[in-house]
Amino acid sequence: MKAHAQTVSRKLRPHFRRSVTVTTRVRGWHAVSEGYAVEQRRSCVLISYHYGDNGFRNGVDRGVKLEAIAQFLNGLGFDAQHESGLVWVRERSEVQA
Repeated sequence: MKAHAQTVSRKLRPHFRRSVTVTTRVRGWHAVSEGYAVEQRRSCVLISYHYGDNGFRNGVDRGVKLEAIAQFLNGLGFDAQHESGLVWVRERSEVQA
């Protein structure tokens, strides 16, 4: 399965909450909701988890959320690895050495 940000986000959306960033009345200030964010890179897709405005105070464990996302994507056939506060998603190669 191809590892593109749009494809990965579409697979995650029914099962996990996506982070949304909105502008506020204060110039240069943004409000962020709790959830995952997907970013396309040249050789992989990066998934991070944002606390949101109250997530840090509410005790959200970002590592547990990212580990669940990695396990879910591995079950779908992606090569997802959780390390250093991010999930790295690559195409699973057909030929295993």
